[in-house]
Amino acid sequence: MQAGEELVFQNGTIFDGRRFLPAGTGVRVRGGTITAVGPAGPPRGAAPVDLDGGTLLPGFIDAHVHPVFAGNQLRQCDLQAASTPSGYAALVAAYARDHPEEEWITGGGWSMDAFPGGIPTRELLDAVVADRPVFLPNRDGHGAWVNSMALTLAGIDRTTPDPADGRIERDAAGQPNGMLQEGAASLVSRLLPPVSGGALWWDRDRGLEQLPELLESRRTGQEGRFRATSVKMMLDGVAENHTAAMLEPYQDAEGCPTAHSGLDFIDPRELPCFVTALDEEGFQVHFHALGDRAVRNALDAVAAARQSTSGRRLRHHLAHLQVVHPDDIPRFARLSATANIQPLWATHEPQMDELTIPFLGERRSGWQYPFRSLLDSGSPLCAGSDWPVSSPNPLWGAHVAVNRSLPAIAEGVGGDPFLPGQALGLTEVLAAYTSGSAQVNGLDGSAGSIRDGLDADFAIVNADLAHLPAAEICQAAVVQTWIRGELVHQQ
Repeated sequence: MQAGEELVFQNGTIFDGRRFLPAGTGVRVRGGTITAVGPAGPPRGAAPVDLDGGTLLPGFIDAHVHPVFAGNQLRQCDLQAASTPSGYAALVAAYARDHPEEEWITGGGWSMDAFPGGIPTRELLDAVVADRPVFLPNRDGHGAWVNSMALTLAGIDRTTPDPADGRIERDAAGQPNGMLQEGAASLVSRLLPPVSGGALWWDRDRGLEQLPELLESRRTGQEGRFRATSVKMMLDGVAENHTAAMLEPYQDAEGCPTAHSGLDFIDPRELPCFVTALDEEGFQVHFHALGDRAVRNALDAVAAARQSTSGRRLRHHLAHLQVVHPDDIPRFARLSATANIQPLWATHEPQMDELTIPFLGERRSGWQYPFRSLLDSGSPLCAGSDWPVSSPNPLWGAHVAVNRSLPAIAEGVGGDPFLPGQALGLTEVLAAYTSGSAQVNGLDGSAGSIRDGLDADFAIVNADLAHLPAAEICQAAVVQTWIRGELVHQQ
């Protein structure tokens, strides 16, 4: 095919970003733009693109992803291939042996469920790397596993207090055991070379004095199709290490309330002021809000901004939403706050079953990942992978959103659905990954849908998604990616 020639995509199913179109529909493209959507008919001089019975969709848009974090992990000591303590230790030892020139051993990607209580210790790392510091974030980036040399270089010992936004795990004698939760990891990571790139970030240790810096970053942070117009605000941690901000305390292993209800990384009393100021400057806010207290704090801040900005309706969104109090479900629609869902998390797996449900209790566990309730209440939805925390494959995410269980891609994987009443239909989750993510990113005038005048950004899947059994969604795969009418990837 010649660059810029007219194309017609035909002989397959078309999903336009909201619905599956009637059989026999074709899509014509010229100059990188969609020019017609309707009955396929003869090509009439256009070059045909045979969908071969598969599905043409708008290009998937990942609304929550960490490419810089992922890239650094992949090019350093990547632990994703292992799943046991001994496996991780072997990978660390091999990496250290093969990279004698590196002053620090870093990378990451280990899973909390591989260790008792989700907490690895420094002794295992010391046994394989004693001559250099080791700093290995876990797969979700909310904690880091370090060796004794890293603790020594950072000056962390039994007298070091926990930072306000984190926790130093300790052994029975009070000595740091090598696991640093949340902000405690920065006590070591600040010694590493800085990493640049990614979204604009709200420094939780500062206030409105950082606003001029964000404005300057937005002014200079434009290149090609990229625009730095969102500010990420990290409100809390994760449920597995009890740093997600909860309205009620976590339970202990016996089901009794503890004295801990998680962490607020940004003062909830100041948050409405901060969000209002960002809104008034035209910044979209992207909240990390995992626990029900964090979700409520984010919604309260959006409500304050809505009242203060004379009708401005920026597309603020809340990511993760693991636990949402039922009283807050309808507030998303009332505030036009988008629910940014990570579907692959809504399933039974060890971190859920061993490290989360027992410490939330039955009532709050039933409030997790309420996708159906949010959609039925009128909330806008978008979807993201949180890669490298979980797979970037949107069809696996769609599989879990529909089935509320993991794809049966390996022996022993799958199991009973997790809160199946919160499942989405396939059309609904595909819409979240396409038109919903385009809308929240301000791209709905150019991408996320298949209609006349929009960019010809497509994904072609090797299955008829309109008629695919729910249990087989995970078996479908993207075989071609098109950007502005140009084929950029083919499997």
